[in-house]
Amino acid sequence: MRLRTVRRIAGPGEGLFSVYVAPGTLFVVFPHITSTTVSVISEAHPRRRDVVRFNPGGAAVDETGAGVAVAAGQAYALLPLISRTGRRELSVSLASVPARASPGGRRFGEDRWALYRRFRFYGQPGGAVGPETVPTAVVRSGRLVVQLSPPGRPPFRGQPAAAGLALAPRVPSAPVPRRRGCLCIVFDTRRFLAIAPPPPAALYLLDRRRQTWRVFRSAATVPYARRIFGAWMATIVESWRPGDRANEFYPGLRSQRDWGNRLLPNVQSAFAFWRARDAWVPGVLTLDNLADGRHVAISTHQADSEILDVRRDGLVLYRVNDEIFRARIEGEKLSAPKLVVKGDDVPEVHWVFWSSAPPRPPAAAAPPARKH
Repeated sequence: MRLRTVRRIAGPGEGLFSVYVAPGTLFVVFPHITSTTVSVISEAHPRRRDVVRFNPGGAAVDETGAGVAVAAGQAYALLPLISRTGRRELSVSLASVPARASPGGRRFGEDRWALYRRFRFYGQPGGAVGPETVPTAVVRSGRLVVQLSPPGRPPFRGQPAAAGLALAPRVPSAPVPRRRGCLCIVFDTRRFLAIAPPPPAALYLLDRRRQTWRVFRSAATVPYARRIFGAWMATIVESWRPGDRANEFYPGLRSQRDWGNRLLPNVQSAFAFWRARDAWVPGVLTLDNLADGRHVAISTHQADSEILDVRRDGLVLYRVNDEIFRARIEGEKLSAPKLVVKGDDVPEVHWVFWSSAPPRPPAAAAPPARKH
């Protein structure tokens, strides 16, 4: 019932900048302040060390344009790098880190902007610290494109034309709003794309297979409190209530970890300062199947809860504070949950994958010492 450490990615004091998910791969970007390195974690070989230094110049990584691309069966981390080239001028370059190294080639590419045509983003995890920064886009000449420079300002020097950053087919006149400002990219997969204007707002969903847009409304008015697993959209129900003192008394407050140490933060104080500062989080998770319309609601009675994974066979893993449960989707409800893991370190779990790597055999016992 406890977690076991398989390997350490970043050292104490470094911290993580972000984690990007691609099919079969996690890209972990660190250190936290000036990010220079990606650790590529393969689901098939999770113990294999694959560390790539992609930012030798120490430029700033722009989260609003970062994500992954999947092209020709290969996953890439896309990491825009912002540098100051003049007193008031900023330039941008693009580092792309492939999940698999090419024989004899560089371990990362530079300015491969065409990879944005295969852009993918699978949403934001839950946890105490948030809301996180999500990729943003604008509508230009009827197309949806990644936005790197701030709204209303000219593009960064080195940023290519909009045609090289196309995310979606031509945007219809409705229902996507065309007012000035950026749109949040909530998620973007091979099948579905979800965008939202600044909150509170509805989601605008594109089904790529049917080439149709529709509006999706729910009890959550925080657009980036969502992730997608196949056709299942997972939502942490939150509503914007900036400055409302009632946010301080959210469900599950007293059961959260109220201490911290070198490796584990104080969950109570982090949750109050970040996620519960401007939003009400009632402790409800939802699953919506974007293909067949099924809706599943889970009452956790704990604000710090999230869905970690939904497998194709309907198995769901979800975290409630310091516990992880598994259950199975049965129509529009879940089967009785079963506890999988419980521990002080569980509140820091936000990503899971099912590794195909064979288990490591236990170490052989040392022979008894002989007496002489």
